Amino acid sequence: MTKLNCILAGFILLLSLPTLAATPSSDAPCDKKPTKGLKCVFVADGPLVTINSRLPEMVKKAGIVGHSQVALTYDADPKKRKAQILKAISGSKADLLGLGYSKDLMGNTPGLYIDVMDAALAINPKMQFMILSPSSPNIPVRELSAVKRNSDRFHKAVFTIIIKELRDRYPSNRVICASYGRASIELKARFTEKKLPGVSSLVGPKGVFLDKAGQPGPVLAELNAMFTGLLMYDMDWADVKPKFEHQADLVSALAKVLRYEVKHRQNDLEPFTGDGPNIYTKETWVPDWGYTVPVKPRKGYNCLFYGHDYFIPLVEAIGPIAKKAGVTGHNPMTFSKRPHWGAPFSGKEALHATIPMPRKKRVPWIEKLRAFLDSGKVDVLGLTYYEMDTGRIEHYKMWFDYAISKNPKTRFLIHMPSSFDPARRNLKILNKTNDATRARFYTKVVQPLRKAYPKNEIMFWYSGNLTSEVRRRYEAGKLSPVKKYIGPRGVFAVPGGYPGHLLCDLEGLILYSLIYKVDLPKTMTGQKGKLDLNVLANEMLKIEAAKGM
Repeated sequence: MTKLNCILAGFILLLSLPTLAATPSSDAPCDKKPTKGLKCVFVADGPLVTINSRLPEMVKKAGIVGHSQVALTYDADPKKRKAQILKAISGSKADLLGLGYSKDLMGNTPGLYIDVMDAALAINPKMQFMILSPSSPNIPVRELSAVKRNSDRFHKAVFTIIIKELRDRYPSNRVICASYGRASIELKARFTEKKLPGVSSLVGPKGVFLDKAGQPGPVLAELNAMFTGLLMYDMDWADVKPKFEHQADLVSALAKVLRYEVKHRQNDLEPFTGDGPNIYTKETWVPDWGYTVPVKPRKGYNCLFYGHDYFIPLVEAIGPIAKKAGVTGHNPMTFSKRPHWGAPFSGKEALHATIPMPRKKRVPWIEKLRAFLDSGKVDVLGLTYYEMDTGRIEHYKMWFDYAISKNPKTRFLIHMPSSFDPARRNLKILNKTNDATRARFYTKVVQPLRKAYPKNEIMFWYSGNLTSEVRRRYEAGKLSPVKKYIGPRGVFAVPGGYPGHLLCDLEGLILYSLIYKVDLPKTMTGQKGKLDLNVLANEMLKIEAAKGM
């Protein structure tokens, strides 16, 4: 459990106890070794410029010594803005750079943040970062339930599109997610319920907000500072018991805010391996694993793969492997949908559509899919599975019949992913579910399809056993070269279980061997110190063959 999780658990316990902040006794914790403060540079626009104005005095109350900060407003010119930021962190030898979210100045993608952060790491490779996102406007006068929905959607978008990508790129640097929407919402809710003793007005010089637009007043400024301080220093405000002019319990208010933030915490950082920055890019990254394929020049296949993110990344990994093996012209066309819509049932919309489609009802992906199928040049059609209701035998037959009508020699690949939540679910239960689901699907779908289409090859690959086995070995410390469990360079891409780079390369190797009918070497050659995917692939092929492929 991370320290932030422990603090959160303590805060939640605190909610069931008598109020502590209402009768504060001290401005600083007793018998606690002072924590060295950070030198911070915050750059933002709008309300975010002053969002942490109370931070220095608040962290001082918590025993933080030497905290300093500079607050700047973004320059409107991108080149001047970057120079402005770099000058600030160079002059102060900053430890932490805070960048405010700004759709107008920094955009809705990570690009401009990366440009600044890469340059900042050239100055201080161990720089910490904080991405600040503002609360919704006009919270004092808006209906709370609507504000909550909008605020949470906005926060999720910023986290997913920007912060998550930044954390992947900078695996050894803290990238703190600081969203201030819930703090504003929590204090308004408490004021409405008359749970902020000593706070006489929602809006005003001594209120929660300074104005109806939502600019922080002194009470909200205090809570924002406590929130930022906890994210930066992992402090426990329940121990600090800070004094305020009012008697409002901001400690329990902070605990409520953190309930929404803990899921955005950062996983453990990778250690630095040298003096310079650790920046991950797909182009420069060298995997912790390797494989060997026999090189034999040959013509590639035209492949159409329809599915979801448990399947499409696996077949996309075939391309680099085929190229390494001397295959030219491997031509995959992929269509990735949300899991439910990546099942074969959802393809009826495309297969039954009238082509050409009416101009006002055109669906580009359907036209693209049908053009590829209707060309009669599809050598391999790959489909996957999601659930029983959308993966019945008649749904696969619908695709098979259409493909064969255009090319009687079409070969088919049926993929079946692991049962749900393979990265976190109890392994014993996961394996039991996997075995039962695989057996049913193989008996009820795969074997009957082979009888119904005896002239067409139908390949079958099940990911469940491989996924569980790789996870088991990682947890047992038997995949020692592999450093990441979750992330773009890990076993899984996300906690929900989408395949990460390791699973993609391993299953891409297996699928390459099936589609191109290649016997993989038993071991890889010339890649000392790396995890041998050839060994793993051959083991898993043997296990699956025994169960029926």
